[in-house]
Amino acid sequence: MTVTDTELLRRYTDQKSDDAFAELVARHLDLVHSAALRQVNGDAADAADVAQAVFTDLARKARQLTRHTSLTGWLYTSTRFLAANTRRTESRRRSREQQAHAMNQLLQPDIPDPEWDQLQPVLDETMHELDQPDREAVLWRYFERRSHAEIGSRLGLSENAARMRVDRALDKLRAGLANRGIHSTAAVLGGVLGQKSVAAAPPGMAGEISRIALAGSASAIVAPSAAGFFRRWRVPIALAALTLLVLIPAGLLRSAKEAGAIDGRQGGISALGAASDATSRSRAEFVANTGDATADTPDGTTSKDATATNVLVLTVLAAESGKPLANVPINQRGWEGERFVGKRLVTLRDGTCRVPFSTNSAELELTTQADGFADTRLVWSPKRGEIIPATYTVKLRRPVKLGGRVVDADGQPVAGAKVGFNHEEEPALVRRPESYEFGWIEVVTDDAGHWEINRIAEEMVRRIYGGARYAELVDSPPVWVGKDAQAEQELRKGTHVFKLGRAAEITGVVVDSEGNPISSAKAALGNVGNSGRREAIADAQGAFTLRGCALGKGLLSAQALGFAATTEEVSISTNSPPFRLVLKAGAELRLRIVNHDGQPVPKAHAWLNTLERGPIDPDHPKPPIIQADVDLRSDEEGRVVWSEAPDANLEFDLSAKGYMRVSNYKIRPDGQEHTVILPPSLTIFGTVQNADTGKPVPKFRVITGWPRIDFGPSGAITNADWSTLDRFWMTFARGEFHHSFDEAVIGGMANPGYILKFEAEGYASFVSRTIAADEGKVRLDVVLNPASESTITVLSPEGSPVRQAEVALLTAGSTATFDGRAFEPDSSPGMIRIMTDAQGQFRLPGDDTIIRILIAHASGFLDVRPPQFHGESPWTLQPWGQIEGTWLAGDQPVAGRELLVQATEGLTGMLQFDFTRYRLATDAAGRFQCDRVPPGRVKLVRLTRQEQGGGRTSWRHGKAVEVEIKPGEVTSVMLGGAGYTASLRLAWPTGSPGKTGGRVFGGIHTPPPAGMSELVSNPEALARFQQTPEFQAFVKTARQFEFLIRNDVATAEEVEPGEYEATVVVLGEAEKGVPPGPIFSGRTRVSIPAEPGSGRLDLGEIVLEATSAPVGQ
Repeated sequence: MTVTDTELLRRYTDQKSDDAFAELVARHLDLVHSAALRQVNGDAADAADVAQAVFTDLARKARQLTRHTSLTGWLYTSTRFLAANTRRTESRRRSREQQAHAMNQLLQPDIPDPEWDQLQPVLDETMHELDQPDREAVLWRYFERRSHAEIGSRLGLSENAARMRVDRALDKLRAGLANRGIHSTAAVLGGVLGQKSVAAAPPGMAGEISRIALAGSASAIVAPSAAGFFRRWRVPIALAALTLLVLIPAGLLRSAKEAGAIDGRQGGISALGAASDATSRSRAEFVANTGDATADTPDGTTSKDATATNVLVLTVLAAESGKPLANVPINQRGWEGERFVGKRLVTLRDGTCRVPFSTNSAELELTTQADGFADTRLVWSPKRGEIIPATYTVKLRRPVKLGGRVVDADGQPVAGAKVGFNHEEEPALVRRPESYEFGWIEVVTDDAGHWEINRIAEEMVRRIYGGARYAELVDSPPVWVGKDAQAEQELRKGTHVFKLGRAAEITGVVVDSEGNPISSAKAALGNVGNSGRREAIADAQGAFTLRGCALGKGLLSAQALGFAATTEEVSISTNSPPFRLVLKAGAELRLRIVNHDGQPVPKAHAWLNTLERGPIDPDHPKPPIIQADVDLRSDEEGRVVWSEAPDANLEFDLSAKGYMRVSNYKIRPDGQEHTVILPPSLTIFGTVQNADTGKPVPKFRVITGWPRIDFGPSGAITNADWSTLDRFWMTFARGEFHHSFDEAVIGGMANPGYILKFEAEGYASFVSRTIAADEGKVRLDVVLNPASESTITVLSPEGSPVRQAEVALLTAGSTATFDGRAFEPDSSPGMIRIMTDAQGQFRLPGDDTIIRILIAHASGFLDVRPPQFHGESPWTLQPWGQIEGTWLAGDQPVAGRELLVQATEGLTGMLQFDFTRYRLATDAAGRFQCDRVPPGRVKLVRLTRQEQGGGRTSWRHGKAVEVEIKPGEVTSVMLGGAGYTASLRLAWPTGSPGKTGGRVFGGIHTPPPAGMSELVSNPEALARFQQTPEFQAFVKTARQFEFLIRNDVATAEEVEPGEYEATVVVLGEAEKGVPPGPIFSGRTRVSIPAEPGSGRLDLGEIVLEATSAPVGQ
């Protein structure tokens, strides 16, 4: 739950909570620092001093500010006053500042933005000419980027009224700017403010400001320690500027200023390239890139000594021209020890960027984010033996331009909608250190609803997924480009349409158990973490309004300090009456988290699991799961106390560093302390050496899987399923590895253990034994045998190389599920999927565990077995086959019948077809067709649909026929038409409801051997009987014809002459986890005549009787 500013102030003043004050600083520092920086002429040190003074003043005045209507407004106004004081007291240094500013202009990337360049010098002055309500409206909307709904909640207004308030305030700001000669439309002004008015403050500043403000809050002036700290920021800037002024001729300064930014399309002069003093240049560039002359150190302090950090000099070039790229934003993330850090950097005019990183960096990740170039990611993991280089050059390629429109349910364009894309994890496709993976990319639609993204590499397009959202409408259905060829084509053409759903506006009130309104309660519709979740803050009367709500059933929740959260399932319509949510006093939940020795585990996380668990049974719904965002931490004694817990059955996931996660821990708050034991994590470590030389393998990766038991003709076999998650694919260097597992590779079951696969280029892979989760520390010294690799070129049927062909590498027990376009990693256990490159090639490792290779592309398919693996390259795809057919009952075509295309393979290296994509249905003329069928033998399996109640559907598999699919040809198939169509009427017992909602199924079949029916209730006896010659002979000759049951008539088709039994079974409903059992059954003997051999037969009735005993067939 997001705590309000007022509540944080109260916690600070009443409870002396330093954490609450630190949260306020972190929440508002970007706004304060950005405003200060504009008002002190861009002087970073002065801006830092102003920010420190503002928050020190906040610490001193916190108690009286708890009654202030808007902390944002107070901070903004306070920044103006203190910045004005700083300008006056610092005027004597103006000459020196102008020199530093000139150097800053030279060093900082020159990003052309005429609107902002014209606006920023007068923005804050004009803002303070507005009256307070208008100023705060602009601050909330454009500086803090709050939604109209949230602003409305703050002001006690509807969202439309809040929008009008903001629009009026923005118009007043436009008028004030027009008086200064700055003219702009509301859309342009709002866009510039939203993008430029607030930027991230330097890393590390928030923590230092909090510390100094808290220490100096008793003083009427800024503590000397604060002034001393931030004054240190000025010295390196001035020294760097002075050094460069000495080293760079005046003429060169002028040339650099006139040259402008250098990009991949235009040449230019790099002024920095003329500087010969590397030390001065390094320091100056460091400041220009980070805005911070200090650097974070492992203990969380700061240091002005550059030797406390290492620096990677990154050079960014355009791949097409080889020229440097200026102004390229770079997102830096990584782990420094146990601390996650993030920074925003940018390249200079010569395309370079100095990337500082700590000496204890565990992982460094850099992602370029320049429009017009494909995002490119660089990753190094020193904790796994990789060395971060001193210099690195990355060449940015042109991306694929994607675009489209966003419309509402009526097809009207939606301006201001957000369109975003991410990509599926495919660790087998990632190469280190450089790949084209990216983070979430999001853009906003224009007035015509159009959007465009120009940052995604060609290699990534088929891995992306995304959608559109708008606060007042329902999110669009997501598109998964790898599964939707039409969507990919439309995105490439810029014609794809995201359609937002029709939404409702709902209102309600949050009250306590006595009916008193609860102000500032958070009301929400939807699941925690869901992008479609809608939230609002209740006003002083406890009233809330939620907009953009999806129609139908949903989870409506409320939370407030001092109360237990509540969640109810509600039905949403366009005219829903107001909802009433009652919050009650919370129950007390107590946990003590310990290790196996009973020692407390401090700083453990206890996260409330809000996800749906177990099978969903619409006929027996469970109480809704409480939707509250709760992450508790244990104290030094390992204790967790939650005094506002809902009085309900809860589930928690618990974790701590060095321990294995405990998932789905069930508890109901009862005030008693419950002990939870966290088992130790599993640590694997060891060496990887060349089997021939004994030398360390310089680079290798470890793929993590879990054991799966398969059953074949020779009995049970243990195979491995390999994870498709990035974190379970680990790259190591210099022949050593060390890693701790704190979670199972697969969830939803007891931890089955771990299987590790060691791979390296030029070596055969090695697969470990199953390692149990409770083995503690396991050393593995692995030797890899050198093996020759092959580079395979894949050609289309026409003979041209095919890029982005999917290659599935299969080992024993693995499966490749094909959906007509791609192999599905999530439903393909054991498969490893790679792609052909721009030359149509892929690297085939010398891995003798690979037993089958499948290749799929729009132009064709290829199935390769071991004898061909290391034969001649290239490999040529075979064109796809097609199936066309007709289904007859007797001599009449039948509509609405379903069948499934299946591969004919067994368990080993099996190819499967996606059920949804390859499930076919006959049309009114009994016809069916299927394209994208791989050449070879496939089965057509008849399906019988069964409605199970509650909207659930299953399909029974019936008779199958094998078909040979020839490359590039249409295979014609005729189903049915032979034998009899035989029918029986169901006769229900007297007094039974008839036509129950239960499952009804059966068929006409060869009678089982005498006595077999009585063995159904005795599994051991039945298993022994199934081994007898009598049963084996029965299996070889038995025939069965599935019933299609509609309107109490059971019909079987293609029934051959003979003596049979007809059986019908009716299953009841499941009861709280107990599988459904038969409630009615019927059996009768039927005789199918040899002559005439076809036609329709009425076999009379089959009488159903109530039963509680098993039914044998």
